[in-house]
Amino acid sequence: MPKKITAASLPLNVCLLIDKSGSMAGGKKLENAKKGAINLITQLEGRDYAGIVAFESEVDVVVPGQHVTDTSVFVTEINKMEARRKTELYKGLETAFSELMKPLHTVYGPGKEPVRRIILLSDGDPTDKKPESDYRELARKIRGTGITITALGVGEEYNEDLLSALAEESGGVWYHLTPDDIPDIFLRELVDMKTVISSQPELVLTLSEGCELTDIYKAVPEVYRISNVTKRNGEHRIPISDIAAGESQTFVARIAVPPRPKEGYTAAQITLINGHLRVREDITVNYSEDKSLWSIETDPLSRTLFAVAETQMKVKSGLSGDETALTQAETQLKTLLKDPDVTKVREVAERTGLIKRILTKIKKGMNKEEKKKAKAELTRIGRVEHEVFVLRS
Repeated sequence: MPKKITAASLPLNVCLLIDKSGSMAGGKKLENAKKGAINLITQLEGRDYAGIVAFESEVDVVVPGQHVTDTSVFVTEINKMEARRKTELYKGLETAFSELMKPLHTVYGPGKEPVRRIILLSDGDPTDKKPESDYRELARKIRGTGITITALGVGEEYNEDLLSALAEESGGVWYHLTPDDIPDIFLRELVDMKTVISSQPELVLTLSEGCELTDIYKAVPEVYRISNVTKRNGEHRIPISDIAAGESQTFVARIAVPPRPKEGYTAAQITLINGHLRVREDITVNYSEDKSLWSIETDPLSRTLFAVAETQMKVKSGLSGDETALTQAETQLKTLLKDPDVTKVREVAERTGLIKRILTKIKKGMNKEEKKKAKAELTRIGRVEHEVFVLRS
């Protein structure tokens, strides 16, 4: 069941971007999309801002972005939507972005900026012939304004790699759905938005001289390699997902450090920034000439969690046809299974077991639907109901 929605939640600024190409007419897809959209809209308040955009071979602004003072306007226009022709997703995404960028005539207080989100639902592969790199660039631009994308893929024919990329680059979430899942997922998104306590956060990683960031992954609750890191004035700036009450986000990074003669050394400083809020923590490295201490780890979770996240993403690439990544994943799994520290943490052990099961299924052969489900399992794990923010270096 969804969490209770409290009155203390931040205002919402949401645009629903719905595929109404011909394939959506089959079964319950479009009807359930309309039902889910109506359920979400009718629970918004006058301070919230919403728009509805539909796309096929043309893009239709069903309801222009506006404050939700009269939900009947939205309901009437949503019910008129009919499935038509092709799937021009890129133009639809640009239009949804434009609707959310319209000036708001509302002054929000410090720390009360709205939760900005595009909820995209599609069941088909885009026909606009845009390369994935263009979509990634647009998603990064969207995230740069504080907007995240929730990408909902329905059925067997949509491009899950593209929708997953849109979610990753924008700090959002990708879901693989059946038509029956659609109404509930819209309500889940509403609850998620209502539980956000910190919108538009950012991590800043400041490395000491000689240190180098070689790779970074988000490991909880979504799993993906973070590629939209910008380096400026010696700082690595990393846009992250909105922070929800009761949900932690875990990031794991590999940092190369130079040899040092002293015992303690601050290799980096990590800062969580949101508006005027600054939460800072040092990442220290201890050096010793005593070789007996070199194999002792104070925090094996960081290493094992990094290894399992990296392996998960290689399996995901393998499911998309990358044979090299698949071979690397198999090799890394063997190493994980030999590591006694892996079994000590339930979260890592369960994810290692998941990787093993999926690799076994790949060898037996998988159809489109099974591959999509496997990618979804590898991309989003169970929620962690502990600290609001957890960082493990």
